[in-house]
Amino acid sequence: MKQSRRILVFDRGNTRLKITLFEGSVLINTTVIAPECLAELVALVEFSCPDGAIWCSVGPAEDPLLDYLRSLFGPRLKQLTSTTALPFDIRYGTRNTLGVDRVAAVAGAISLWPGQQLVVADAGTALTIDMVSQLPEESPVFLGGNISPGVSMRLRSLHEHTARLPLVSPAGELPVWGHDTVTALRCGAVRGAAAEIKVIHDKFEAQTHCPVRIALTGGDAALLAAALDDCMLLSQEAELVAYGLLSIYEYTENNE
Repeated sequence: MKQSRRILVFDRGNTRLKITLFEGSVLINTTVIAPECLAELVALVEFSCPDGAIWCSVGPAEDPLLDYLRSLFGPRLKQLTSTTALPFDIRYGTRNTLGVDRVAAVAGAISLWPGQQLVVADAGTALTIDMVSQLPEESPVFLGGNISPGVSMRLRSLHEHTARLPLVSPAGELPVWGHDTVTALRCGAVRGAAAEIKVIHDKFEAQTHCPVRIALTGGDAALLAAALDDCMLLSQEAELVAYGLLSIYEYTENNE
């Protein structure tokens, strides 16, 4: 029996590097390291014995980690850029400025929920909300979306740009509306972000006349899922970007 290939997925953020190992389509493990830890990266790659890799970065353009991977993998390393061939169409006016993390999250949602209308929400430092149309007998289409401050950024901004509002944790009591300053701030940030997702979801559903699934990922996904508990089609997937990068790796390899 032919053994499944092992593919390493590298998701480079501004402050961390997330590395996910797949064997075939099965996620084996995920490791997070600091970007400056080159020795740790070398040890992890050697231990994983991968057959190929894909790199996605919202960090600096010049990166010693990427240089190392290029020297190690050669043509077996794929890199997600604005010119990478994708398994879906993009209806976005400035693809060269479209974040590769948004592209990867959309790719992950398409691979996990094929044929469904999707709202893909990545709740991290920023909150990105993107729409995907998947009509029968047509290629999936990334229609575009919105970018706004994430939950923690909203709370920090309120604290830093006012004289008396405290810095509040996103986690904690979440009534429908606040009954003191702490819950008022938290509800405004968390429920406000959830409401943005809900508005896009409802408008997209009304426009397409089809059920729309909300696919949530990012550090604040669980917080927003709790605030969106009345949405029937809602899924959380912490490794949505990793699944998307795997699908892009496989697509580029088959279409080169």
